[in-house]
Amino acid sequence: MTGTEIIGSIAILLTLINLVSTLMEKVWGGGRASAATQTKLQSDIHRIELDFTNRMVAMREEMNSRIDTGIENTKVGIAAIIANQHALEKSVLEFRNIIAEAGYVRRPEFTDELREIKKNLDAGFRAIENRITQIIAKDKQQ
Repeated sequence: MTGTEIIGSIAILLTLINLVSTLMEKVWGGGRASAATQTKLQSDIHRIELDFTNRMVAMREEMNSRIDTGIENTKVGIAAIIANQHALEKSVLEFRNIIAEAGYVRRPEFTDELREIKKNLDAGFRAIENRITQIIAKDKQQ
């Protein structure tokens, strides 16, 4: 091979390399298009992550609000039950005094019945107080 043939072969080889690189750039978009696509993809992923995070925060706040409302409603209900319990105890004592003063019932039978009623009321109120204590303890654990 002569010098001219070698130079011609090198020129053809360089032309083929240039052709292949040009075709690859046209087919796959080249470096700039790839970088732009990757940047857009990263931007979209970041936007989706922010949207997801914001939605999770909103859902968490709504759930906490609902839980707090439920706790407050439970506390109000328990306070009402306790108030009703005290009012009932007061009414029973007033009734006992009225009956005892009026003499509607003979004293020994009356006291025996009152003891039984008081025992039943105490057992019922004790059960209610135990249940309320369990509810409050469970609420504090959460």
